[in-house]
Formats: sequence, structure tokens, C-alpha cells
Amino acid sequence: MKTLGVLIVMGVFFVDSLNISRSSEFIPTDEWKEILPGQIIPPGLHVRQNLQTGFTEARLMNNKSNESYVNTNNNITGIALLSQSTQNRAGDTSGHHSVKNRQRFRSYEELRTDFQKMNVGVRTDAEIINEICLELEDGNVTNERLEVLLEDLSYYLHQIDNAKIFANNGNFPLILKLLLHPDHRVKKKALQAIGAAIQGNSEVKAIALREGILEKLHYILKANLDEQNYTKSSEILLGGILTLGALLRHFPLSQKQFFFTVQFQPTGYELLSQIASLDAPDNEAISRKLCVRVITLLTDLYSERVSSFLELLFPDFSVILLRKRLCTSEYMTTSYEHNMSV
Repeated sequence: MKTLGVLIVMGVFFVDSLNISRSSEFIPTDEWKEILPGQIIPPGLHVRQNLQTGFTEARLMNNKSNESYVNTNNNITGIALLSQSTQNRAGDTSGHHSVKNRQRFRSYEELRTDFQKMNVGVRTDAEIINEICLELEDGNVTNERLEVLLEDLSYYLHQIDNAKIFANNGNFPLILKLLLHPDHRVKKKALQAIGAAIQGNSEVKAIALREGILEKLHYILKANLDEQNYTKSSEILLGGILTLGALLRHFPLSQKQFFFTVQFQPTGYELLSQIASLDAPDNEAISRKLCVRVITLLTDLYSERVSSFLELLFPDFSVILLRKRLCTSEYMTTSYEHNMSV
């Protein structure tokens, strides 16, 4: 009797466990069906929250409805789980998209073949600079072409690494030679290229100094002081002062040679003084601009001397000065490029 009772109890527990396991799996139908707590929802079903009853309901996917929707009549918000249907659509259309993309875009091999036919290849900045220098060496280049080449060269030499490559390859004499060109527009472009190369680049400044850039700048500034055509000479003087300032700023060796070397006649100070006091009879604006640029250059050099002295007296002053230079370096570069374009 006891054995029979035990078997009955075990049977009841077994039936309950089957019901629990079955109830943990949600079996969907075509109609909305309530999801009981703890039930596992298979993927690919419509699931919604019934705002009237507060129950969560689900049903099988309907082929006519694959997107989320809102039933405003019954205030029921439907949330569609489209992962399976999206995968199916992606699998069906992947072949179509690949064919369409092949029709719109060419492959890398086709592009490379086309570029080879056009003799167009990807070139580095160093290769382009080398090609420009080779063309500058040609004595049959027209003045108009020289202006274009020097303009392109200025663009590449604004980058410090490109300027170093240019200087280390011994190309500075090419531009220095053009400072003596008879056409004043070529001279102006040559000054721009030199200024772009040496601006904020101590290594290139040292190379340019060894190549005799100070002597060339002193010569053209002095020569254009005596020029009768003030329109042409003023352009060279303005560009020459900017290039000279790019060389002298933050480079004490060039400052020492320019201001304290007896080989320059007139001396550096005397030359700048004559430029600042130049009187252009037909254009007072040019005279004022020359004076302002000379005073600005001398003021900057004086500030450097004062800052160097203060750095010796106050070690922490160098940190303050560094912050100031970092904040103003971008402005100075932009200002120089703007002035060279004037």
C-alpha cells in the first residue's frame, strides 16, 4: 500500500515537471497569444505589448507585414523582430547588388590598366620636387613657366620634411641663382620659395646660410634701393624683407653675420634704415608698408634678445615663453603666407 502511494506521488511530480517544461516553450499560432512569464520566445515572431490588458503577446510572422507598425484604433504598439526576414532579404538581393556594383564601379585592375595607358602614376612629394628642380636647371624655360614652377615649389617647401629633402639634395643654388633673374616677377617668386623653405626650419636655415643666402639678400635689397622703377623695386623689397625676416628670426648665427659683419656695406642696420626711410614719390602706401615691415622685424629681434636674457635670469620664464610661441606659431605662419601673397 505504501509502495502504491509512493508511485502515485512520483507520477504526479513527473506530470508536473512535463507541464513546466512544456510551459517554458512558447508555441506560436497565427493569432495573438499571451506570453506567460518564463516562456522562451522562438525567433522570427511578431511581439507586441497590449496596452489594454498589459500582457505581452506574440504570433507567427505575416508575409504582408515585415515592419514595425502602430495600430492607432486599438492603441496597440507593434514591435517587429525582423532579423530573420532581413537576413532572408539580404541573401536574396546580395547577388543583385554585387552585379549592380560591378556595373557602377571598376575594379582595381581596370583602374591600374587605365592609368598605365595614360602614363599617370602616383608620385611622392620628393619626386615632384626633384622634377621641378630638373626643369629649373633647363636654361630654355620661359619666364611664365618659371613663375609656375616656383609657385608649385613654394607649396611643397612649406612642409618641413620636404624643405629638408630639398636642401639636403643641394638644390638651394638653383633658387639663389634666380634672385638675379632680370624679370622682377621671377625674383619675387624665388623669394617666396626661399621663405617657404626656411620659415621655422633651423636645419634648412643653416644650409641656406652656407650657400650664401645672406649675401644674395643683401645684394638684391641694396640694388633695388637705387632702382628708378619704384613699382617693381618695391615688390622685391617687400618680398626680400619677409624672406630676410624668416632667416633672421630665432637664428642667432644669421643675425650675427647680418648685423655685425664688416663685409656688408652698408651694414645690416644701415640697409634696413635706408629701406624704412625710402620715399616713393608716386606711392606713399608702399613707403609706409616698407617702414612697418622693417620696424616689425627689428622689434621681433629685440624681443628675442630680451626673452633670452630673461630665460637666463628666470628659469621658469622659458616655460611661459614656450606656451606663448605655441599659441602664436600658427598665427605667424598664416601671417607670413598672407604677406607673401600681397
